[in-house]
Amino acid sequence: MCVKIFHQMPKLSVITKTSRILLIVSKASIVKLYLILILFDLTMGYKTANGVKNVSPYKLDNAKEHYTSSYEMLRGHKPVLIVRRGYPFYIAVLFKRAFNPQQDFVKLEMMFDDSVYMADDEWRKEYVLNDVGKIYIGSYNQPVGRRWILGQFTETVLPAAMFILERARLDFADRSNPVKVARALSAMINDVDDKGVVEGKWEEPYDDGTAPWMWTGSSAILEQYLNTKGIPVKYGQCWVYAGVCNTVSRALGLPCRLVTNYVSAHDTDHTLSIDKWFDRNGDEIKTQTNDSIWNFHVWNDCWMKRPDLPRNYGGWQVVDATPQEISDGIYQSGPTSLVAVKRGEVDYVYDSLFVFSEVNARIIHWQKDEFAEGGWRKLKIIRYHYSNFVQPIKDIYHFCYCFCLPRIGKLIITKKRGIDDDVGNADVEDITHEYKNIMDSLEERHAFVNAIRRGDLVHVYDVSQPSKEDVYFSLQSSKNVMIGQPIVVTIMIRNHGIQIRSISLSLSVFSVYYTGTTSKKLKQAKRSVSIFPSQGKTVSIRISPEEYFNKLVDYSMIKIYAIATVVETQQTWSEEEDLMLKKPKLKLEVRGLLKVGAPFMLKISFTNPLNRILDNCVFTVEAPGVTGSFHSKFRNIWPKENIVHVERLFPQRSGLIKIVVAFNSRQLIQVLGSTQIAVKG
Repeated sequence: MCVKIFHQMPKLSVITKTSRILLIVSKASIVKLYLILILFDLTMGYKTANGVKNVSPYKLDNAKEHYTSSYEMLRGHKPVLIVRRGYPFYIAVLFKRAFNPQQDFVKLEMMFDDSVYMADDEWRKEYVLNDVGKIYIGSYNQPVGRRWILGQFTETVLPAAMFILERARLDFADRSNPVKVARALSAMINDVDDKGVVEGKWEEPYDDGTAPWMWTGSSAILEQYLNTKGIPVKYGQCWVYAGVCNTVSRALGLPCRLVTNYVSAHDTDHTLSIDKWFDRNGDEIKTQTNDSIWNFHVWNDCWMKRPDLPRNYGGWQVVDATPQEISDGIYQSGPTSLVAVKRGEVDYVYDSLFVFSEVNARIIHWQKDEFAEGGWRKLKIIRYHYSNFVQPIKDIYHFCYCFCLPRIGKLIITKKRGIDDDVGNADVEDITHEYKNIMDSLEERHAFVNAIRRGDLVHVYDVSQPSKEDVYFSLQSSKNVMIGQPIVVTIMIRNHGIQIRSISLSLSVFSVYYTGTTSKKLKQAKRSVSIFPSQGKTVSIRISPEEYFNKLVDYSMIKIYAIATVVETQQTWSEEEDLMLKKPKLKLEVRGLLKVGAPFMLKISFTNPLNRILDNCVFTVEAPGVTGSFHSKFRNIWPKENIVHVERLFPQRSGLIKIVVAFNSRQLIQVLGSTQIAVKG
């Protein structure tokens, strides 16, 4: 058998201009080829081939073998063949004459290894084929999962993905390199530098676009970007960037998962520390530094080999499309090896130092003190009481252990493969151990010191000895507080010494954006407490709904700061806590026959938790295979009212389909619900 192949790889303006192949074989022969691109549509040029009578690309059969049957382009008006990188596919070429082995020539192009191959079938199903994900927001002690319709098989997503690669100026060779593709996506999903897909905005108003929490999936964003020929879509925040990046990655066959890092550091000066400054009253001084701590930050992990790094540094790689810091002259980040991050090897490409800081940076609190050297007093951050300070480690480890106990990267999670929970968080997977070692272990301290040395930061850290510390402090706040209910904040104190201790306390509570930027002060309390030896006391404050509601911003997040000084020993302590007020869940019920082309009714209900009217009410509904994202306005909702809203929907394909609904109003945003239906053909 002979095959002659001519590859023409023109600039990709649309997906159907990918490849033109001329085959010369015997009658009705089946030809086995291997793909070089990550993913593309194969367009046969048989009309121009001399002696070719017909070509059959076996679109449906190949799609089944390549797990591309879900792509809507395969079932459109002009169906196309969609195949995956690294998989064999078959075509049949019928010629007008018989094959002549003396004059016909065969050339087979093969790919024996694939740099994005996942051996585990369950992993492939979750990280490539699953078209509905879950993005976790909220706080580390109260994660909130929200459904995100990835929609990588939607008709406009694949053309949009190819359009993005074209805008990134990746040539054919680069598009076969997942490292370069992932790095290009991290730059192109945000609009900074290159007029990428999503324009970011972190504070209201959002009147000239769509508020970030109004989106329920990626396909509407990508369709708008494609239809406007590259005008950035307004607006997104980190989890929107991550959702869109995940969709494009999976559409291109690049395995990808959504990752949330709680208490995420943004280290602007690359010192592996986040410095926070407070005045004598315990109020934060925002102008002293550009460092910040985000309540949560969402990015992606992409699976690939890393031939540009030492052996065994492949696997999951951090790819972050949120524009935070410049890398190689533009706003992009990754791919960053998780192996390198865990080991503190911050000198490996790409952006290892920045990612290491996001999950490991130390927090240092400073308070104004005119009697201290330089006018500032360093406060220790202690979450636990240690009784073994009598044998300090006299090197740089000691500083890491005692003076700046890490609170960064307190919890790193993703959606668990093969598990789906529409009500709670049974589908959450804790992957903190993949990013960092056990807290306070020798490995954890070694990784931090390794990062300090590789990052040339030894001069930043000192080896100060601890002062006498015999008072234990613990900051606690109400958990699972429904919006509209009071919040209680408590400091627990215990004197482990043999003498009476006098303590000065300052407790401040703020509304806060999820990026850690404080908005408005909700309440502040100052106390002086005397505690006898072996005695414990608690100091609490209560914030009523009337005190906080009109000061809330965006996601109803609250930041609590506590500072204390022991008068007799000058022991100092500071701590901070994040809290996100809960929202009610939408209850979804399906009524009617679930069959392709037959209408069914979706009943949506919930109860207003507030003692106030909700106006500007909108439901957003999205379900791949049923409907794209659309908005449905609703009347004003009275205080504590239980409401019902019904939508009529038409399934367009069979199988398991996820429905995602979001409710938003002027007073109450991001009320969410999802359910799964099984549609018959």
